Amino acid sequence: MLSSNLTSTIISQFHSSKIRGLANRNSIITSIDEDGTVITRNIKNGNSQVINLWRYSQPGTCVEVCHDGKIVVGFRDGKIFGLGLDGKKVEWEVAAHKGAVTTIFGAFEGYMLTGGDDSVVRIWSKNKQLINQVSAHQKTVTKVLGEISASHIIHSCSYDRSIQTYDLKTDKKLYFRQALGGSLTDMIQNIKTGDLST
Repeated sequence: MLSSNLTSTIISQFHSSKIRGLANRNSIITSIDEDGTVITRNIKNGNSQVINLWRYSQPGTCVEVCHDGKIVVGFRDGKIFGLGLDGKKVEWEVAAHKGAVTTIFGAFEGYMLTGGDDSVVRIWSKNKQLINQVSAHQKTVTKVLGEISASHIIHSCSYDRSIQTYDLKTDKKLYFRQALGGSLTDMIQNIKTGDLST
């Protein structure tokens, strides 16, 4: 945890393998590791209290805390699980992708996005039904985001060095950007300007 003077303090050590995802909301941090272990902690006032430790039989790949505070975790076998607000109860399970689930976005009410090793972006209803899918990439999808200013617009980036922007209302691709070299492993959106950065 970082204090106000930007020095680091270890608040707890629990994972026994590489951490593959980390998400937080309102002093609750959830992490997932290569062994399939999901740990949810409350870090209020600088103290770390483990709320729950849950494990799945496959390697973990990503984690998201959704708009309602519920935790969604993804695994190498293509499954995603929805955990309760405290990470203690598995509320639902979906076979989301062929191959690993590599990214989850759940910040908007009404839908959730996932991306995977299968190069596909999938759009899920709040009832976890597949609404639509976008097959615009040639390689693993590394990040999915909903547009801050218009929730029907989604962005994705991939190891194929492209960023795709798609309109869910019109079911059409809006933008395509290609990097000249390397791979795109992550992206963020500026809250003020809406610009994407990789």
